[in-house]
Amino acid sequence: MTVLLCLFLYGCQPGGKDGRKESSAPVDLIGEWHGEEMSLDGNRYTGFYAFDIEKNGRFSLYDAEAGNPGIQGEITQYDGESLKLKTGDEADFDVPAEWAGLKHSDTLLYEIKGEKLYMSYKDKQDKHTLVFSKFSY
Repeated sequence: MTVLLCLFLYGCQPGGKDGRKESSAPVDLIGEWHGEEMSLDGNRYTGFYAFDIEKNGRFSLYDAEAGNPGIQGEITQYDGESLKLKTGDEADFDVPAEWAGLKHSDTLLYEIKGEKLYMSYKDKQDKHTLVFSKFSY
């Protein structure tokens, strides 16, 4: 009986077949992030980006200076280095220029170094990285 109870409780644990957690955000990503002045390669001004990530996995990436919408949706899976995102099919699907190939359902790579978030989209040839700093009041 104890074995069956343990198996039942183990089966109720969150996570996909490959051990990835589903339908929530990594704790260290939750919060408000603001774009660093320049993209990682130094070629583009990115200080206008804001990236908000909620505990339930909902996110919004937008132009905070002009108030323009960008993309929003939810994190459907994550592990220690990547996020699977699903965005709505609404008309406001305006991805950062660096991530021009991003689809409505796609994967971003991430790394946190200190108070900085390195969020990358990898196309067939290159990895395009935006850098964010954690916003604190």
